[in-house]
Amino acid sequence: MLNIIKEYNKDFTTEMIKESFFVIDNNCLLFPLKDYVLGEKIVDSFDKIKKDVYIPYVTQIEYLENELNIINARNEKVEKAREIIKNIENSNKLLETSIKNIVNNNLFSDINKYKKVDDMKTMYNQISKFKEDYFERINKYTEELKVINNKLIDEKNKLLKKVDWKISTTSVDEIKRVIEKFLDEVKLGSDYTDNTLSRYIERIDARYKLKISPGYEDIVEKSKETIFLGGKSVPRFYSDAIFWLDALDYIKCNPNVVKDKKYLIVISNEGKPDWVLEGNKTKINLDMYSECCRETGLIVKKIDIWTLLKATGVADGSSIETSRKNYDNEKYDFSLYGQNYVGITQQAKMMGIVFEKIISKIDGSDISIPCVLPFEDSLKEINTTFDRYIIVTDKLGKEFIVGTSLNFTQKLRYIFDLLDGRVEKSAGQLRFIDSEVQSDWEKICSQRKK
Repeated sequence: MLNIIKEYNKDFTTEMIKESFFVIDNNCLLFPLKDYVLGEKIVDSFDKIKKDVYIPYVTQIEYLENELNIINARNEKVEKAREIIKNIENSNKLLETSIKNIVNNNLFSDINKYKKVDDMKTMYNQISKFKEDYFERINKYTEELKVINNKLIDEKNKLLKKVDWKISTTSVDEIKRVIEKFLDEVKLGSDYTDNTLSRYIERIDARYKLKISPGYEDIVEKSKETIFLGGKSVPRFYSDAIFWLDALDYIKCNPNVVKDKKYLIVISNEGKPDWVLEGNKTKINLDMYSECCRETGLIVKKIDIWTLLKATGVADGSSIETSRKNYDNEKYDFSLYGQNYVGITQQAKMMGIVFEKIISKIDGSDISIPCVLPFEDSLKEINTTFDRYIIVTDKLGKEFIVGTSLNFTQKLRYIFDLLDGRVEKSAGQLRFIDSEVQSDWEKICSQRKK
């Protein structure tokens, strides 16, 4: 008898690779192009499992849809990194040695306005004489600062020689080539017949009504998006569930590929509630766990790209952890009106910062957005948007609450309404560092402008 509790809680290890059959989602298939530090290593890890990998057709289409944007974002990041490094290498004015300008601004910036005031001329002349004498005394410090500046340059250059900048030297074309070579050697799903697609959609509609994983969270977020499958456009919110059903069907129709396997491993960084328990990216939802065991006889486990890197042993632990932290920490970093906000790991925090910055500059009573209420109204019965909220203050000192209990698409829609409501066509002043989040934002902007 299978111990389902023990198997569910078991961590994925190197020893389990030979007992596993793998499916890779779009996000992870694109990851070698996204991560310009570990990109080559990720493909190396894929190569370790290539004989036992299946890529559903929907994943292949999503890959093609996103490939160009990801490549452009990768090139932009590499170029920015190289530019920053070049600036560090070439910058040699580390101290402000024009000491007279600094002193003048700090001590004597107001004196000139009294130059032509009759009853202040005596004071003006005295201060001018003091300034002249003082500047003669501080001349020597300018030379001392130049000496210190040169020492700082020497220390910088010595350290630069020891630094191994973690920037991929492999071209994006080479990364594409090795991904395509990898895909030549795995099992690829075919496009869906009309009957198959109709059957999937009928099943998924029933599943979503019962909140059966995966994909039901996408109904709102992707309600206006489509994907081309089976010769026609279908709502994109079906894609996650099609990915899952396609994988299960492939295993059932091709039992030989898993005849000596115990596990189905889903490689995905997805962390939404319709995939995993409590945000843990390696704890797949129990309905999927039960369904896979019942339908295929395999134990399904979900791992992220970093778990695969560790299990295949192609990258050291430090590099893996750095990649993981970079991915998590930078997800919602953004710039607004030229100011950068970094280290933003939560959607709600990002939304809160934007609303706080904008509302502090305006009369909050002019806002007509469902997620914003005067503070006194928060004492009344309000909807679930305000299950979580922040308190902000407008330019008149009045307090408002901003509800953040929203899905990501709703957050972006309300942010657009806030920015565009204040200054028309100003939504473009908000830019996200992460290319996927920026792409989502641009879609919202395009939809709201219509």
